[in-house]
This record gives sequence, C-alpha cells and structure tokens, in this order.
Amino acid sequence: LPILNDPKVYIWMGAGLPVPHELYHAQRWLQSVVENCATGQKDVEDSRASDREQRVTEIRECPVHTLRDCSSDELYLGDLGLTRWKFEDIIDKDHRENLIIENTNKLPGDPTIIWSLGYYLRPSYHGKGIMKAAIRTLLEWAVENMNVRHLRATAMDENKSSLSTLISNGFKVEKILPDFAFKEGNKTGLAVLELKYSSAV
Repeated sequence: LPILNDPKVYIWMGAGLPVPHELYHAQRWLQSVVENCATGQKDVEDSRASDREQRVTEIRECPVHTLRDCSSDELYLGDLGLTRWKFEDIIDKDHRENLIIENTNKLPGDPTIIWSLGYYLRPSYHGKGIMKAAIRTLLEWAVENMNVRHLRATAMDENKSSLSTLISNGFKVEKILPDFAFKEGNKTGLAVLELKYSSAV
C-alpha cells in the first residue's frame, strides 16, 4: 500500500489506479495476481518433464510477479509481470474488445500472442538498475519457456526513466498518443513500445 500511495509511483500509473489506494483495492488486485501466478506455477511444475517444444504449449500464465529484496527480510519492492495485451491504445471500444477476445483465445505457446509488460518499483530502489535487470531476466525466461515473441508496454512520454528501462531491454517506441493519459489530473502523451523476437518454436 505505501508504494502505490507514493506520488513518485502513482503519478506515472494513470487514471486507472485508485488514489488513495486502499486495502480493498490491493486485496482485489492481489487475488487476481495470486490466481494467475498459481496457474503459471502449476503449469511449470507439470511441464518440467516435457521437452521444450511441448513445454511452451503448457504454460498459460507468467508464474511470478513479485520483486523482493532478499537481503532485507524479503522487503517487497514492487511488481513485474506479463499478461495478455489489452489493446489500451485502441479507441474504438468494439474493435478493442474483438482484439482482446482474439488475443485471449490463442493457445499457450502461440508466437502471435501479444503480451503486455507492466511493473512498478519502490522509489527508494529507483536508479539502481534493478528493474532493468529484472525485466531482462523475466524476458529471457518467458522467451525460452512460454515462447513469448511479441510484447508491448506503455509509459507516459514524460517518464524518461521508464522509457529508458524499456528501450535498454530492446523495446522500441511504436507510437506516441498525444493527450491520451492523465498525470495529476492533466492530459499527457502515452508512448506505446513494442518488442519482437524473430525466431519461434
């Protein structure tokens, strides 16, 4: 709760984040994350005996989300996860819903699935390269074990730190949507970034 109520974090997360972020908001979000991670962890365990070609067709969800500092009583640092892209950049509601359904219905391991990368980090750990390294590690695992080949991410175009973190991990700015996001009640531009890997199983 303290992290998502810190202005150094929430000003960059847009109008979709309730502020103040209350306990019931966190509990609702946590329930969804736990369910997705449990699915991913079970799939990983069930697929350990499989060869890679079979394994990538069995893992449905990213099995991890939490970043912790293991040198400090496992202090919670933030969140990093992969979910299926929700096409937030598409204005037409019906078109967006159709794209979401199509992307959601694709089977695990399908290289045409578009994944969304999202994250936030405790402000006292900013500027240390932690998120850059965490993203690199997660992507390496996801490419190998989930056949992830196409990702998108968003960041306000004023959030130079987040843009730098994504670009350093191979993302490229696909487009800038002017006045598409809200920062402290004011409209601001939203950058949509994309990362594609050429090879696939």
